[in-house]
Amino acid sequence: TRPSWRSIPLRSTHGLRAIGPAWYGSGRYASGTGTTDGLTSAGRDLLREMDALGMILDATHLTDKGFNEALALFKGPIWASHHNCRALVPHQRQLTDEQILRLVERGAVIQRLVEPQEVALISANWLEIANI
Repeated sequence: TRPSWRSIPLRSTHGLRAIGPAWYGSGRYASGTGTTDGLTSAGRDLLREMDALGMILDATHLTDKGFNEALALFKGPIWASHHNCRALVPHQRQLTDEQILRLVERGAVIQRLVEPQEVALISANWLEIANI
């Protein structure tokens, strides 16, 4: 069986410091890229336990709904481990300007992701935004 959120205290004593509750599709803890739902009941329990242990929430792959729910519930440190700006790469998986501002207000670390197939799209969108 897969470990549940109840194993997090033990795992944190062995070095686990950050968890991203979502990935692609519907998951045990949250809906992720390609879906629209938010956190599950187990996901809310997970975030409360992470908060109590001082762990880091990786907001990557959370849906817009899940992102809003997570930021309302989780009070600890946040990390967006690999993202683009939705204004430059128009996909649900990327961060909106509002989400970026909310992360900045929370003192989050946001890491930028550049994939080879996105370079041309980012360049084209940047030129359009800059009116060049």
